[in-house]
Amino acid sequence: NNLGSVLQAQGDLEGAKKCFQRALAIDEKALGPDHTSVASIANNLGSVLQAQGDLEGAKKCYQRALAIDEKALRPDHISVARDVNNLGGVLQAQGDLEGAKKCFQRALAIDEKALGPEHTSVAIDVNNLGSVLQDQGNLEGAKICYQRALAIDEKALGPEHTSVAIAVNNLGGVLKAQGDLEGARRCAERARAIFEKRLGKDHPNSVLVSNNLRML
Repeated sequence: NNLGSVLQAQGDLEGAKKCFQRALAIDEKALGPDHTSVASIANNLGSVLQAQGDLEGAKKCYQRALAIDEKALRPDHISVARDVNNLGGVLQAQGDLEGAKKCFQRALAIDEKALGPEHTSVAIDVNNLGSVLQDQGNLEGAKICYQRALAIDEKALGPEHTSVAIAVNNLGGVLKAQGDLEGARRCAERARAIFEKRLGKDHPNSVLVSNNLRML
């Protein structure tokens, strides 16, 4: 399982998939099909399937993980929030925006209650919700979400963390869609500065934001 994670990070998706499938088979045999460790590995397998473009396969993995964790833990456990977040992501990729929105709202409610309103996991939930609201055309709702995610991450992680850069870049995207090109430019410049300092000028995130800035 751990090897699969590092292979995925290196871009070896097929190698990662084989590792997660092997880990899943071992745990299913040793612990049973409804163990929370099985849910964790099913999530990982879903992640690599999603990265490979197998959205339906990923969806089935996330749904399985969710069913296991809801039964074994409780419906408001943070592991359930993780599962629901993952499911929301694949639903969004499939175009089921309303289904994705409900998932992200549920994950947000769980994490706010379990971890508090200023936890970084809440920032991730809010950022995801902002993304689907933006896809639905609710630009003001998306803006509010991105601003909240940014405030949480700035306070928890500091003003130059890469998570802050991601939130700033997302905020810039919605400002651009709203016609606030100057605000979008400022966001892109800040995000680029953070990415280049933390990750280097040649990192894909740095290049992406630089391209956004040139377009602006």
